[in-house]
Amino acid sequence: MVFHNDSLTGYNFLSMYGKTKERWLELCEQAANEQDAANLKALIEDIARLLKEKEDRLKSKPSEK
Repeated sequence: MVFHNDSLTGYNFLSMYGKTKERWLELCEQAANEQDAANLKALIEDIARLLKEKEDRLKSKPSEK
Protein backbone atom coordinates (compact mmCIF):
# COMPACT_ATOMS: atom_id res chain seq x y z
CA MET A 1 0.00 0.00 0.00
CA VAL A 2 1.25 3.44 -0.92
CA PHE A 3 0.05 6.95 -0.11
CA HIS A 4 -0.21 9.32 -3.06
CA ASN A 5 -0.85 13.04 -3.18
CA ASP A 6 -3.37 13.98 -5.86
CA SER A 7 -2.30 17.33 -7.28
CA LEU A 8 -5.78 17.96 -8.72
CA THR A 9 -7.64 17.73 -5.42
CA GLY A 10 -4.82 18.11 -2.91
CA TYR A 11 -6.02 14.96 -1.15
CA ASN A 12 -3.83 12.09 -0.08
CA PHE A 13 -5.19 8.69 -0.95
CA LEU A 14 -4.18 5.12 -0.43
CA SER A 15 -3.55 2.82 -3.34
CA MET A 16 -2.88 -0.88 -3.61
CA TYR A 17 -0.67 -2.05 -6.44
CA GLY A 18 -1.03 1.34 -8.14
CA LYS A 19 -4.83 1.30 -8.13
CA THR A 20 -6.74 3.72 -5.95
CA LYS A 21 -9.26 2.47 -3.44
CA GLU A 22 -11.17 5.74 -3.54
CA ARG A 23 -13.62 5.61 -6.44
CA TRP A 24 -14.97 9.08 -5.61
CA LEU A 25 -11.55 10.58 -6.37
CA GLU A 26 -11.53 8.96 -9.80
CA LEU A 27 -14.97 10.41 -10.45
CA CYS A 28 -13.75 13.87 -9.35
CA GLU A 29 -11.01 13.68 -11.95
CA GLN A 30 -13.56 12.74 -14.60
CA ALA A 31 -15.88 15.56 -13.50
CA ALA A 32 -13.07 18.10 -13.76
CA ASN A 33 -12.80 17.33 -17.47
CA GLU A 34 -16.44 16.61 -18.32
CA GLN A 35 -17.96 18.91 -20.94
CA ASP A 36 -21.50 17.51 -21.08
CA ALA A 37 -23.83 18.97 -18.44
CA ALA A 38 -25.91 15.80 -18.05
CA ASN A 39 -22.81 13.63 -17.61
CA LEU A 40 -21.34 16.13 -15.14
CA LYS A 41 -24.56 16.07 -13.11
CA ALA A 42 -24.50 12.26 -13.03
CA LEU A 43 -20.86 12.27 -11.91
CA ILE A 44 -21.59 14.77 -9.14
CA GLU A 45 -24.53 12.68 -7.93
CA ASP A 46 -22.33 9.56 -7.86
CA ILE A 47 -19.59 11.43 -5.97
CA ALA A 48 -22.09 12.71 -3.41
CA ARG A 49 -23.53 9.21 -2.93
CA LEU A 50 -20.10 7.62 -2.48
CA LEU A 51 -19.00 10.27 0.00
CA LYS A 52 -22.24 9.88 1.98
CA GLU A 53 -21.71 6.10 2.10
CA LYS A 54 -18.14 6.64 3.28
CA GLU A 55 -19.26 9.12 5.93
CA ASP A 56 -21.90 6.66 7.17
CA ARG A 57 -19.31 3.86 7.35
CA LEU A 58 -16.91 6.05 9.28
CA LYS A 59 -19.60 7.17 11.71
CA SER A 60 -20.67 3.59 12.41
CA LYS A 61 -17.09 2.38 12.87
CA PRO A 62 -16.07 2.24 16.54
CA SER A 63 -13.39 4.80 17.28
CA GLU A 64 -9.91 3.41 17.86
CA LYS A 65 -8.14 5.03 20.79
